Amino acid sequence: MEKNESEENLRENGSNVGEVFEVNVVGDEGGVWKRFTHIKVEVKVSLPLCPGVFLPRANLEDLWTNLNYEKLADVCYKCGRISHDEQFCLEEEFVLFNNHGLRLNTAGPWL
Repeated sequence: MEKNESEENLRENGSNVGEVFEVNVVGDEGGVWKRFTHIKVEVKVSLPLCPGVFLPRANLEDLWTNLNYEKLADVCYKCGRISHDEQFCLEEEFVLFNNHGLRLNTAGPWL
């Protein structure tokens, strides 16, 4: 995969979270595998944070990839929203399931 193709895929995946402003790929220049990426997105704070995305793979099941966020204010680990913590949460719990019906952890300190 060339650099432009990988950045295009990252932009597409980042658009699941919000409006993409910038993509940085860090790692070996010639390799397909990168150590990490940064995608700068604008998120709607009224919605739960997107905990991850399923990456499609040819002839294989989609791969769940966790997302990590930087420089966040208070995040509620119950509803996944920014601006309060679970002690003061009045929202319903934000829950996702994979295609096998297994519950995915959607919010926690790893965000």
